[in-house]
Amino acid sequence: MVSANRVKLSSLITESRAQSGAPAPLLRLRPAPHRVPPKLQCCRPSPSSRPSALASGTDPHSFCRGQWCLRPDILGAHYVSVVPSPATRGGACAIRTRDDKSVTTSRQGDITCAAGKAVQDPSASDTRLRRPEQPEEESNELVLRIFSVSAAFMVLWTLLPFPGSVYVGGELHDRLVDTVFSELGFEALAPTSLLLKYNRLGHAPALLHALPGAVWCLLAPLQLRGAAAGPPGKHRATGRAMLVAAGVLMVGYALIDGGGLTADVVDFGGHGGGLADSLDALGISPLPFNGGGLKFVAGWFIYTGVQTWHSAAVRGDYQEHRAWAIRHCGAGLWVALQRPLFAGCRGVQVALGASGAADTIGQADAFYYCAYFTTLLYWGLAELVARQEVSK
Repeated sequence: MVSANRVKLSSLITESRAQSGAPAPLLRLRPAPHRVPPKLQCCRPSPSSRPSALASGTDPHSFCRGQWCLRPDILGAHYVSVVPSPATRGGACAIRTRDDKSVTTSRQGDITCAAGKAVQDPSASDTRLRRPEQPEEESNELVLRIFSVSAAFMVLWTLLPFPGSVYVGGELHDRLVDTVFSELGFEALAPTSLLLKYNRLGHAPALLHALPGAVWCLLAPLQLRGAAAGPPGKHRATGRAMLVAAGVLMVGYALIDGGGLTADVVDFGGHGGGLADSLDALGISPLPFNGGGLKFVAGWFIYTGVQTWHSAAVRGDYQEHRAWAIRHCGAGLWVALQRPLFAGCRGVQVALGASGAADTIGQADAFYYCAYFTTLLYWGLAELVARQEVSK
């Protein structure tokens, strides 16, 4: 069967070259990567497929079982690969050139599959045919770097002695925070309760929220690199560990939320910022604006985590998996920018004449407006990159 397939491939290309007046080159068949099964199973094209649907195809290795296909009429100086259509579950293919600039619907009889082989056109180059490279756009790379830096910042915030969220509830640590705030004048920016209020529940918030949060942040940059960071088994293991950490930290969040330890109630004298106070005064929602918003943020964090797992483990769609993983990181990492941004805004307020520690309304404004801004910023950046990942 393999020999017959080689003859068919060679005859198609020779016929195409003869029609264009070009000499028919010799073809060499080399073994394909180990991921390509040796079984002959061509991807069957459909004339009814739309190019717009085909442009969102997935990795041909995982979808078309590694078959490389050639259209004789565009052989020339280009290598081409199969891009399947998710809408037809492998029943349609498109042809994508090596420079990734052309995506066209293939018609019945236009493609020939090489059974478990990578096909080379010696007249074009002496490089083995492989899947076209997809260099990340600079904007996407910048966003992922911002996410990685944010994750590193939160690891340091949690594990260093100060602020040291993981040590909250320990007598020595809490005394250190009080001393730093009083000696360095940090009380003019924010109350110490902003860092220490969780000690009212003992060590549980630190162990069930801060510690798994640090683990989640530590693994996030590794997972953002995708399977390229190491063997697939390692990527799966670290991904599962990251999702377990996410689940545990949400248990800690539920404990904190159930204890009523929100910033507006404990830290800012009942003030939730100008926007929230105005909306709450209208009595439109049964939930406080900030309280309901925080629950929505928590729900989105959980949902993106579940979708990250489901898209890979159940559907096997690794482009969607990466997109949801990016959304999941954006859903949790916004807090990294909110902290220094809040400190900066408070510094500006004090410099402009705010009354320092007594200015609970100004503190609430700075805290919650910074939270709104960073949440929308990180979610928006994550969605932008996720959609670009899916459209590749």
